[in-house]
Amino acid sequence: MVEVRIGDQLIHLSWDEWEERVRDGRIPDDAAVRFPPVTGEDFRVASELEMFTSVRSDATRAWQSRFRGSAPPILTALLVGAQIRIWWFAQDAPTRDMLVANLTNWAAPCLENGEVWRPLTMGVLHYRFDHIFMNMVFMAYTSFNLERALGRANLALLFFGSVLTGSIASMFGDPGTSSLGASGGVFGLMGASVVFSFVHPNVLPERHRRLFGMAIAPYLLFMLWSGLQRSDIDNFSHVGGMLGGILLMMLLDPPPVERRPGWNRAVQLGTTGSAALVLGGLALMGPRVTPLGDSTQVDRAPLPATELNARDDYRAVTWRTPAAWKRGMTSAGQMGFASPAGPRAWSVRLDDNDTTVSSASLAAAWLAGVEEAFGTAEASPAAACELAGVPATCLTARVETSEGTRLLEWFGATRGVWSLQATWEVELTAATWLRPLRERLLASVVWSDPGELVAAEADAQARPTSVKARSRLAAALARSGEAERAAEIQRSLIEEAPEDPDRWGALFESERIAPGAVPDLDRWMARALSEASSVRIVIEVVEALSSLGREDEARGLLELAWAQNPGDRSLKRSRRRLGLPTALDTETLLPWELAHDPATLEARAPDAMEAYLARPLALDGARLAERERVAARVMLVDSLLRWLETDPQKCVDAVMFLRQGAPSDDEETLSRTLDELKRGADGQPPRWIPPELHEHVAGLAHCLTDTP
Repeated sequence: MVEVRIGDQLIHLSWDEWEERVRDGRIPDDAAVRFPPVTGEDFRVASELEMFTSVRSDATRAWQSRFRGSAPPILTALLVGAQIRIWWFAQDAPTRDMLVANLTNWAAPCLENGEVWRPLTMGVLHYRFDHIFMNMVFMAYTSFNLERALGRANLALLFFGSVLTGSIASMFGDPGTSSLGASGGVFGLMGASVVFSFVHPNVLPERHRRLFGMAIAPYLLFMLWSGLQRSDIDNFSHVGGMLGGILLMMLLDPPPVERRPGWNRAVQLGTTGSAALVLGGLALMGPRVTPLGDSTQVDRAPLPATELNARDDYRAVTWRTPAAWKRGMTSAGQMGFASPAGPRAWSVRLDDNDTTVSSASLAAAWLAGVEEAFGTAEASPAAACELAGVPATCLTARVETSEGTRLLEWFGATRGVWSLQATWEVELTAATWLRPLRERLLASVVWSDPGELVAAEADAQARPTSVKARSRLAAALARSGEAERAAEIQRSLIEEAPEDPDRWGALFESERIAPGAVPDLDRWMARALSEASSVRIVIEVVEALSSLGREDEARGLLELAWAQNPGDRSLKRSRRRLGLPTALDTETLLPWELAHDPATLEARAPDAMEAYLARPLALDGARLAERERVAARVMLVDSLLRWLETDPQKCVDAVMFLRQGAPSDDEETLSRTLDELKRGADGQPPRWIPPELHEHVAGLAHCLTDTP
């Protein structure tokens, strides 16, 4: 048994193992050896023993001799000198801007534009003194020793291989950062220096071991720790470069001590070929491998909740965006993300509308925004497509800009009052190349049930007999486009308690949200007016009629309800919204137009008022009441034209009735009315003047002027 002491390590070897290690150069000259048949009980220096000198490898001796000889570090000098010269050129601002714009490592231009030289050129580019100073100090030291230990070809492979692995790690680990500097290569060289003494411990003389291994490890760990303390440091490049250097060092051998002839050459060719394949793959597959990020988390800061366009904090829509893109606006004015590599944008927008919308109306609105932004747009016909698994409408437009033709693609889908829009914008010359990226982005859009519907369904399941929970679920279903389910729930609620106004209100609310959601609506409105008659039900029916464009019936129903509930505040607000008067007769406290005949301004007979008050609240009666109101207005206009010549006081009373629903002798009110008529005489008739009287505005003003 041969005992070998290398440093603090004691190794026991069989004779065959001893000979193999000596031949491979894994026993250094200064190792202490004890082999009792030759050395007795003492340890002797290996180089003094014939059992060592007769077996040891001439290649190992040659390598050690060359290492001690300290050949000029030509490649180290070239690498350091070239980077210092580039740094010097970068002190000129225009040159620096050109270098940074075209040579830095950045996911967006590399993967989107095929600029695959960037992962390598970034390794020789600096523009801050402190940056290049630290890099060059460590690079000069480590590369000098590695150049002596491995040769120039292996050193070049180590440096540029580490730069590339660091750049790739940075590109996919932190794609939003524009990275530059030799740090990845330097970390690779330092990692290789540490590993060298562990992979080839036996070729190094003891006095040279301080140049590698654990002597370098503290500096490497300190630099890693320093980088982790700063947010502006590209730590992905550091770690990626270090791992690349370590891996290559485990493959490379110190020439001429190679594990077999041509080994280093094979590693060099294999690594160079692999690098070429990686860069070629990025050039060919860039849009397909562009890293995507959560749209609420990219750009280093969470997207404010107010920009999610959702009713609550439940994210009904999730989507992804290229991780290197920054927040910006699309050409149509939508909040989204823009590429730093060209005029490209991507946006997804979820909107909560007052009523149901169609994708066709959304498309028209989007196209109008594009035309407003660009002046003209060449749009293709709308086509059917799919967005987030929902049937959608697609629209494509081409616009001309100072930068060339741009292609804009829009996708819109609706679910009840909710509308989802996605917009993709790209220069026409890059549209085909970037289509795979667009497809990945569209596929990333997920549209879940709105938060209010999720909460309402959970509440209804937990409390199946609760009227409030079921009403809330019906409203959420109506808003989400599930009108049939909503109407079914609401009808069952009404059948349980038809006298409850709340249940009827929910039914009509669904109709306002989604017109057509309630089949046979007139029958349900008639039932509501007869079975749950109240001011609230009247207003609900009026609003439902208005949402359907049946304002004549809505006004007629308000006339009947106003006669039965004069002065009610809710009715007053509804009447004002529809342009109806709200004045009351001071003597009877009934609506003025009920207590008086609007056609003659004379008081009505009591039996006529009683007959009107006895009319039921019904749609047929509402239509009749509106026809009577319109007819009375026509008769009043005819009478007013006569009173202009025959009865000035009646003329004033009629004018005031048209303006506010009742005559008035208030001087301030009369003065304001006169001012409005005088302005109307100059071509701006007041809105309350019927068209038939527009040409008589001057005469009406004269009437008010001459009447005491």
